[in-house]
Amino acid sequence: KIVAFKFEFNSFCSMSGEQEAIDLTAQYNRAADNNQTDAANDLRNEIQSHIENCMYVSQKSESETDYNDSKP
Repeated sequence: KIVAFKFEFNSFCSMSGEQEAIDLTAQYNRAADNNQTDAANDLRNEIQSHIENCMYVSQKSESETDYNDSKP
């Protein structure tokens, strides 16, 4: 489970290029690699919140762009 999440989030970070996401990933990887389960779980929750926030902002931006493009 941890390995799959690490791969998925590492892929997301490399695409997004966000420094905060990259830093969170590094912290998560260290915690997971050292079997610090509680710390890894806390970081995973923080990372998931970060992803959801990024997706919300991205979707909001896209819908605003679509709205502006549809104006006469």
